[in-house]
Amino acid sequence: VVSTAPPATVPPAPLTPEAPRPGPPGAVVPKARGLAGEHHIARLLRLGAISAGLCFVGSLLAEGWPASASQAWLVDLLRKSGMMLLIATPIARLVAAGVMLGTRGEWRYALFTGCIVLLLAVAVGAGFSA
Repeated sequence: VVSTAPPATVPPAPLTPEAPRPGPPGAVVPKARGLAGEHHIARLLRLGAISAGLCFVGSLLAEGWPASASQAWLVDLLRKSGMMLLIATPIARLVAAGVMLGTRGEWRYALFTGCIVLLLAVAVGAGFSA
């Protein structure tokens, strides 16, 4: 006896973290692994941004004090510190990423990172001598 009814179709299972990923039956497909220590880099960036913000807020609060030489010095110091933190934070992130890549054995990318840091140092040195 031949059935003339169309074959029943089963809807595909949604791709959720619990569902198996597509691939050969029984094969386990590994998940992509992020850079080990990525949370340290995020913490470094967050700390730099918050510290710079606190310096700027402190300089604004210090402007409300009575005008004097020490008040002007403090405002200038806080503003310059905030600017330096904003400049140094991405450079520190670059150095941290280069070190982490080097410890993972990714020497090619660690070398690229070192070259970028070296170029930044040359640019800063040229800027100071100008």
